[in-house]
Amino acid sequence: MSAKTYGTMSAERQKELSGLEFVQGLADGSLPLNTIAETLGYDVVEAERGRVVISVIPNDSHLNPRGTVHGGLTATRDLLEILEDRHQRASTIVTSQLPVEQWCDAIGNPTLADAILDRLVHNAHRLTMTGESMRKLAARKQSLDGAAVP
Repeated sequence: MSAKTYGTMSAERQKELSGLEFVQGLADGSLPLNTIAETLGYDVVEAERGRVVISVIPNDSHLNPRGTVHGGLTATRDLLEILEDRHQRASTIVTSQLPVEQWCDAIGNPTLADAILDRLVHNAHRLTMTGESMRKLAARKQSLDGAAVP
């Protein structure tokens, strides 16, 4: 097993590998982990068909105001990794009921929030929808029609 390194690899090199080979390279250290892995302190430790194991040792930056590990640590990290892999290489569609202005508070970690928003909002086409949700409209229609509301 090689020592872990952090960085990027060329798009040409990425195209030479299957997804599994890529993740196995991250796990065995033959390929560099992305730099956010170093920032957040996580590591890809095992990769096989249908299973990837990622370890992280939480530190103070991962804690919520109660002093416990924020539940979004892994989900937020996964989102950032996806966005980092796709940033300026591929289109990404993100939908949210939470306004972008509230994402920093919802993510709970300023470093992660800034990294995610940097990759999303620059060069983005944002569509903001207003009005009641289709779910509310359908429920209202069902109640007016006398049908049971789910």
